[in-house]
Amino acid sequence: MLPISGKALSEPVLCGLTLALTIAFIQQSFQAHKNRLDESRRHLKEREHDIEELEKNRKLLADLYVSTVNCLATAIDAKDECTHAHIRRVQKLAVGIAETMNVSGDELEAIRTGALLHDVGKLAVPDSILGKLGPLTDEEFLQMKLHTVVGAEMLEPVRFPWPVVAVVRHHHERWDGAGYPDGLAGEQIPLSARIMAVADVYDALTSDRPYRPAWGHSRARRYILDAVGAQFDPAVVDAFLIYIDSEPILSAVSTDAFRPMKLQPTSIFTTAVIQTPGTTIRSLPTVGLARTE
Repeated sequence: MLPISGKALSEPVLCGLTLALTIAFIQQSFQAHKNRLDESRRHLKEREHDIEELEKNRKLLADLYVSTVNCLATAIDAKDECTHAHIRRVQKLAVGIAETMNVSGDELEAIRTGALLHDVGKLAVPDSILGKLGPLTDEEFLQMKLHTVVGAEMLEPVRFPWPVVAVVRHHHERWDGAGYPDGLAGEQIPLSARIMAVADVYDALTSDRPYRPAWGHSRARRYILDAVGAQFDPAVVDAFLIYIDSEPILSAVSTDAFRPMKLQPTSIFTTAVIQTPGTTIRSLPTVGLARTE
């Protein structure tokens, strides 16, 4: 056997050691990467589960909001034999206009919910004003106008998942700035409120009121058209015309489905005082005695 020199032995041994160390490092790196990947997958599954739970809870909360709003809307709507189902028809029309304008997401839900609550502030308006057969006096009209502020203040503490309060507060603003309560003009007015304004006025015109019989569709349509650029946003009116001309709005909501209950006045509340800068209205009838449009 021929002796192998130390130099001859060291080179292949060194190569082998280097290769072994490289392989070991690669294996270790691969295993570490695999462990991290497995951990990430585990966390991902946990997050997916958490997300599913959050989404489920969000839906339950949204359903609770909707159920509560519908209960309140039904109570409001049932006050008046003459005008019941107004808010349901307004909701259908407002949502139809919004969808025609490609409104979606939170803003659409705000319109859907805000339509049911847009007149909630009229719970604090005297029955004698809401049901008056003749024109309102200046003082009576001032009280009527406050329903937008009162409604918004009633709903402000409720943390809706959608921007509902803006619909309630601003649905009587005008495109030309001559509306109330804040005198907003043009695109200063939230789109949801601009849509609500058209839907609310159209349904009011085509419904019987204590002070006048219902207008026909053609007459109400002409009123809306004549008010473009003054009372109403032209883009909203365009969408309104597209929707109203393709949908049987007047028969869309069955009044039988919302036949009003006979509600008795409550003795829990006796008076209310509404104060705004420069204005105080005292001794308004109670919620139990109020009516809505």
